[in-house]
Amino acid sequence: MWGVLELTPPTRGAAAIASRAAAEGSWRRRSAGRRPERGEGGGGRGGGAETWGGAEAAEAPEAGAEERRRGAGRRPEARGGGGGAGRRRRRHGAEGGGGTGQSGGGGGAGWGRRPARRDCLIPGIKHVVMNMSKAASQRGHGYHARSNEPWTRLTHKERKRQWFAYNPRTMRPPPLSSDTNSMKILSWNVNGLQNVVESGFSADALAGRENFDVLCLQETHLQASFGASILFIYTTSFCFSYGLWERNVDHFKNLIQNFDDSYWSCSVERLGYSGTAVISRVKPISVQYGLGIPAHDQEGRVITLEFDDFYLVNAYVPNSGRSLRRLNYRVNEWDLCFSDFIKKLECSKPVIVAGDLNCAHQSMDIHNPQAKTEAAGFTVEERQSFEECFLSKGLVDTFRKQHPNAVAYTFWGENQRATNKGWRLDYFLASESIADKVHDSYILPDVSFSDHSPIGLVLKL
Repeated sequence: MWGVLELTPPTRGAAAIASRAAAEGSWRRRSAGRRPERGEGGGGRGGGAETWGGAEAAEAPEAGAEERRRGAGRRPEARGGGGGAGRRRRRHGAEGGGGTGQSGGGGGAGWGRRPARRDCLIPGIKHVVMNMSKAASQRGHGYHARSNEPWTRLTHKERKRQWFAYNPRTMRPPPLSSDTNSMKILSWNVNGLQNVVESGFSADALAGRENFDVLCLQETHLQASFGASILFIYTTSFCFSYGLWERNVDHFKNLIQNFDDSYWSCSVERLGYSGTAVISRVKPISVQYGLGIPAHDQEGRVITLEFDDFYLVNAYVPNSGRSLRRLNYRVNEWDLCFSDFIKKLECSKPVIVAGDLNCAHQSMDIHNPQAKTEAAGFTVEERQSFEECFLSKGLVDTFRKQHPNAVAYTFWGENQRATNKGWRLDYFLASESIADKVHDSYILPDVSFSDHSPIGLVLKL
């Protein structure tokens, strides 16, 4: 399957700009009296600029002076600028003036001309990427450039003096030495593994960048083949359609090279729903699927791996849903059974719980707590249950222990990542007996193929 990827044109050099400015100088003098079009300059910051390599008034001040004098009395245009430092436009943005609002003032540079389209064929990509703007970069590329790091801005509605925005580039400890025995675990709610892979995500690239040992996934939305999952003992009938067959886990078992051990748990109650997976290059001692309670094991939400020094529990906790229809089930049934399951494991080894636990525990874990008290994931009942079933029973929130005053999120609603209006729903919880061995608990907010970002844990063994 072939897709079309549009690339932005390279920035023209200074010589080209000067040549273009000289050529357009006479055009500006001839048309100085008419209303400016989109992309023309007039008197904004830097003398006005035409975007995407257009004429710069600073390069030819005599050409723009007459137009500025004639346009001094005109009413400011909504997309122009003229007189002050404006805000960069979203689409191929130029700089406006006359204030700092979104529309700018009047007479400055506008949107500019749309760049010429350059097409190249990329094998294996099913989507046509039409715009490499800021938003498209967020969704299509999945990795943010350093110049665009919205998570470093504190956007919380209830800012406290001691709070600050989390920045993984500056707040992570130095890496362990190569002779230190350790394990690195990543956890990520992918919100549909096939969609993430089709959007351009490479698990090999992420493994090369992060050098992790174990990858825990939630919300894979995959189907298990016949007999592939132990959870099928709880059901007696199967139904696969051709459209769902491509979501079979067999297509993803070699997702990462040299990670030979992968374990998949899929929903059998609702096909293509929920689901978890663990992909490891360290072979576990044993693997367990579910909680061992049929009523809670129909949706493929838990996989437990036993290693030499601890149990790793990959969990996707049920969301209370719209209108909180599953709130009672979540806090009065699931949380209690899950807590008991963890305590039984702790009788033999420490436990690390990784995954989307679907609860913003503290008010600092959600950008606007006052407006979300009735929203799934931040109700009083869910937060109390999280405290009573997990934290009060000896599990440690490793990120909050390491960063008690850092405001950080792991989930953002639609179009809210760019403004950093998010929730912290994903956790590494560790038994108290092993919590002091955690070297680093962190978030990777620049990986944005999903509406969640991956989280990581470095554990000294």
